[in-house]
Amino acid sequence: MFSHLSGTILTIEEGKVDLVITGTGLGLEILVPVRTLANVTIGEVAEFFVHHHITDVSEALFGFETREEKALFRKLLKISGVGGKTALSMLSLGMHLLVKAIDEWDEKFLSSLPGIGKKMALKIIVELKHKVSIDDITEVNTGKSWGNIAMKKDIDIADSLISMGYDRKSVDKVVESIPDDILILQDRMVYCIKSLAK
Repeated sequence: MFSHLSGTILTIEEGKVDLVITGTGLGLEILVPVRTLANVTIGEVAEFFVHHHITDVSEALFGFETREEKALFRKLLKISGVGGKTALSMLSLGMHLLVKAIDEWDEKFLSSLPGIGKKMALKIIVELKHKVSIDDITEVNTGKSWGNIAMKKDIDIADSLISMGYDRKSVDKVVESIPDDILILQDRMVYCIKSLAK
């Protein structure tokens, strides 16, 4: 069972990277959250905490930058009806944003995500409400939230939304309409998703 991998990034594609494992020459395809793609470049050495996901019909490697992301991913997988790609899409929002939605019973926000209806959103909240906490998220306590990493531009928001299944034309229109007084990137992302859900 894989738990952690280190190697050189060979290629970067939509939602995944090809990693050549250090000292082996072995190349592995690893599915990663969209926001992780913005933090890696071809040719650099990267490390991922890995979940080896095996089903009756397929298997895949999912990679995360932190143990906390991996742990939350596994909690999402335990919810009936939530598959690997759906859980990964949810984590692409950033842990803080996702846990905040669960903590505040924001089923409208969760149900606006591709593949997550209102019934599933409520199920996720009920099952994880007392199993996740914003205070326990390392990326928040250390200031490493998505909104604090180099203040990524709105193009990153657009790319993330498109990768989640939203139409580019609609995304571009919503991103352009973000009020100037919304400064934190996570808040800008929330604004876009809620606008697209209308």
